[in-house]
Amino acid sequence: MSKLYSISEFVKFYFTAKTQYAVHSPFVYEMIEKVLDTSKHYYFDDHMQFLLAKLAKNPRAITTTDLGAGSRVHASKTKSISQISKSAVSSQWQLKCLFNLAQTYKPRRILELGTSLGISALHFANGYKESKVISLEGDPQIAALAQENFNEFEAKNIQLVVGNFDDTLSQVLSSVDEIDMVFLDGNHRKAPTLQYLDLILPNLSSEAIVIVDDIYWSPEMNSAWKTIIEHYAFDLSIDLFHFGILFRNKDILHKQNIKLINSRLKPMHRSIFFP
Repeated sequence: MSKLYSISEFVKFYFTAKTQYAVHSPFVYEMIEKVLDTSKHYYFDDHMQFLLAKLAKNPRAITTTDLGAGSRVHASKTKSISQISKSAVSSQWQLKCLFNLAQTYKPRRILELGTSLGISALHFANGYKESKVISLEGDPQIAALAQENFNEFEAKNIQLVVGNFDDTLSQVLSSVDEIDMVFLDGNHRKAPTLQYLDLILPNLSSEAIVIVDDIYWSPEMNSAWKTIIEHYAFDLSIDLFHFGILFRNKDILHKQNIKLINSRLKPMHRSIFFP
């Protein structure tokens, strides 16, 4: 059902989404050029591709503890690292967008809910090396794998916090002041997603950015996204189908909710991003 849901929602998304050529906001256009254009290549990319290839071939099995909505692909609690890397790691394009977000907006403190193998945290941490990335993971076995990856990259600016989000999130929030960037990727259900965002809101800085992953993963997650863009105090939301980005920005005078699509998918346009 979830796969069919995603296909039907993408059809709706396709006909309502804009390409970059229909964007008139200077802030959004700059975001497209600096964040969504992933054509630039960095030494970090080579190191990361080597790590991803290694993880994709790793047959080592671990017993996982999933505290969220689970996996569509692997119902068994015993999974190989290869299986985890293929089902839990974001696409290369999305990961480079996370890198670009950190590089462009230079957040001092980044909070991630859902470390998995640590790949997204590494993109944040290397996008802006002056940032402090606090990454929460519920599964201790998965967290141990992520720590191995952090060590391989010598990522000193990542703090890994292990435990149930219901316990660890409040503890982390009480120990920090402002958070400039958040990545919600740890529980693909509506109620917990909104609950965690409610807890985080008081700690967000005046120009904070929140990334919500898998906003069309299920009807429940899409409902969560719609609730956020309709009822939460963000000045701009960007719906990229696979994930959404929320911005606080005092220079945006009227609240905007924009769906953006690769213009190469619309035959009347050419694209400079979404490779």
